[in-house]
Amino acid sequence: MNSVSKQIFERIKSTEKKPGFLDVLFGEHKQEALQGTPVVLFGAGGLGAELCSTLHFHGVQPVCFCDNDDSREGSKYCDLPVITFQELKESFRNSLIVIASHKYIGPMTDQLLGNRFSGDRILCKSSDVSAPIVFMFSMIGTQSLFSSYKQQCGTRTVLDTLLEQEQSLSQAYDLFADEHSQDLFISKLSLLASDGNFELFGDFIQSHSQPVLEFGYGNYDGTPEDYYYFNNDVLSLSPGEVYIDVGAYDGDTVYTFVEACKKFRVDYTKIHAFEPDPHCYQALLKNTAGYKNVVCHPSGVWSQSGVLRFTSSENAVHDQAGTIDRSGDIEVEVVSLDESLQGEKVTFIKMDPGGNVIPEAIMGAAGIIARHKPKLALGAYHALESIFEIPLLVHRICPDYRLFLRHNTYHLCDTDMFATL
Repeated sequence: MNSVSKQIFERIKSTEKKPGFLDVLFGEHKQEALQGTPVVLFGAGGLGAELCSTLHFHGVQPVCFCDNDDSREGSKYCDLPVITFQELKESFRNSLIVIASHKYIGPMTDQLLGNRFSGDRILCKSSDVSAPIVFMFSMIGTQSLFSSYKQQCGTRTVLDTLLEQEQSLSQAYDLFADEHSQDLFISKLSLLASDGNFELFGDFIQSHSQPVLEFGYGNYDGTPEDYYYFNNDVLSLSPGEVYIDVGAYDGDTVYTFVEACKKFRVDYTKIHAFEPDPHCYQALLKNTAGYKNVVCHPSGVWSQSGVLRFTSSENAVHDQAGTIDRSGDIEVEVVSLDESLQGEKVTFIKMDPGGNVIPEAIMGAAGIIARHKPKLALGAYHALESIFEIPLLVHRICPDYRLFLRHNTYHLCDTDMFATL
């Protein structure tokens, strides 16, 4: 067992007896929740849906949602009835109430306490220091990553899968240029290998989530993963950037790039935006029409040019995550960057398309990377192996790079690898 594997084992072992998700959320009421005491989710929004799904997975079945929008009375959300606050007071006073809103956690706590609900039966209230971690653990970006990695591993555990790649883990760890990257690497792999240990999740987010470290939970008004491509401690924008956006979606990151250029007072030369999803491509054209020197390409990026099956955003699990998929509902054109850009000088490549296509896209850009050594911002989370395979691949193409890991959102996705000279 090498030092990386040993560090992973030690971190997992150190948290084996720490409280889990349900212990932290319900405290002394955990058994009540598991044995059928009514659990009500207060807030029928996106976070409520995520909490509902996560509670189901952990064996707790909420009975309903409560929402302050009385027009939703009698409707259903996540297949559960939505009740008014008046009905909550009349019929669910002795239930366990989970506040499911970060934005309104303070007013909702005051509302419940002001109506004489028992404080110890209100969960995720404003005074609960663990509430933000509970919310981030429940996000679809966290839970979907846990489940997708398990599916990728098949009958093996995540830990067994990682141990089979012990040498690659060690080699990738040694490539990272700072201690923060190395600790992030060990921290995330330990969390994944622990089968989603709640204590390790909290440690990871509090130590490595850039928006949490800079703004606090939920206090960044925007999409942090886009922001941190261009506002970080690793890369800086330079005059004359030729920016390549692989997985451009609706132009959200193009917008963030243009705004960052304004912020840092640099003029870019050109933007190439690649997006194969037909619906997203039309939005991309519309949203970038007002920017100078933007070329939009209705194609995916791959190791070589051709045509591949693709699951469009209209049929994907997440509406923005159209993916290259053998069982996809449409066919799309794919290109290699080396062939598509034909020797054009490139200074910055961002890759974060849906699905595990980045290794193929990197191989299709090997000439550009070796010749021009552009700054790279690459999603390192779409597959379990991404966090170590992508650094190793980039290093083989261009050993001159310094490599860094940063975690750029509130949930478990969007760990990115940056490469710069």
